[in-house]
Amino acid sequence: MDKFTLQLLMLVNMRLILPLFLFLLFYSGNPLDEPSSFNLCEQIEIKDNVMFAWPSDGNSSEKHIVHSGIKTSTGILEKVGKNCFAGLAGIYGYDYLNKKQVCYINFEDGYICSLKESEAMYLAENGFSEVDSNFKINSFSISILIKRRKFDFKFDTGFEGTFALPYKSNIPFLKDSHAVLECLETSSTKPEHYIERSYSRKSIGFNGIYYGSAITVSQGLKLPKVGMGFLKGFNWIIDFKNNKIYARKNSKSIDTFPDNNEYTCNAIDDKLIIIKKRAQRDDYSLGAEIKSVNNLLVTRENLCEMLDLLHTTSDWKSLQLTVSNLNNAK
Repeated sequence: MDKFTLQLLMLVNMRLILPLFLFLLFYSGNPLDEPSSFNLCEQIEIKDNVMFAWPSDGNSSEKHIVHSGIKTSTGILEKVGKNCFAGLAGIYGYDYLNKKQVCYINFEDGYICSLKESEAMYLAENGFSEVDSNFKINSFSISILIKRRKFDFKFDTGFEGTFALPYKSNIPFLKDSHAVLECLETSSTKPEHYIERSYSRKSIGFNGIYYGSAITVSQGLKLPKVGMGFLKGFNWIIDFKNNKIYARKNSKSIDTFPDNNEYTCNAIDDKLIIIKKRAQRDDYSLGAEIKSVNNLLVTRENLCEMLDLLHTTSDWKSLQLTVSNLNNAK
């Protein structure tokens, strides 16, 4: 090998090796996509499409619901409909995400981090893509295409479903095949009845790619929102400083079928109240109270256990229920 060829090979090798050496030197230790490499991280968990977080002070016994639908953090658990979670200490509201400036939510591996701008930039350039989004004072939204029409959905980690739209007669898929549910709004002083339509495996466009997803259209909703049924299928970078959102698909699946149990109840004032039912079912009325399950009286002590049993039982005929305000009970 002549001297010129040897010098040429050495030059090529240096050009290949030097960038790799500098990269390893700069990012030595854990890969940047791991929580120990970031500035501040907290563990998160998803249970029944509810997102929990543990504070970073090391006290892992206290967990909080991450609920972006609430403007500020609060310890008043009654503001969340489902309060039957062991070890729950309180709620992280919208400010929990906002105060982190650049917030990284990794649903795949289970952590949420506060990023430095350099860390966020590195992640954004490695597998993430910017999302069409909109930021407001107390909320932010992402854009979705449904039948070539653009919808903006509020990013709401406190919502367990996928996509929910307020009822409007011009919704392009309104007449597609769907299930009809009768619902009861209990948050107001005077309970109100409304109708909800549930759609399965609707095609939605997000960042140039189409996915199958469940969608609900509800008369009881004021603004469109996207919840954990869809959000958990991606890792997110939320840059509040520059009003930008980045996303990357992870291995978790998107919910394609809505929760269409024949009946749904909730814990309200230490009582189990039926708040939703399929339109064709009339065994029990909306607003009826479940007094006992399998010959066991519902008490404050077993309320959450009974609620979980009812939520996981698709056909209540397999249970022995005593219900007040029965309608054509069998």
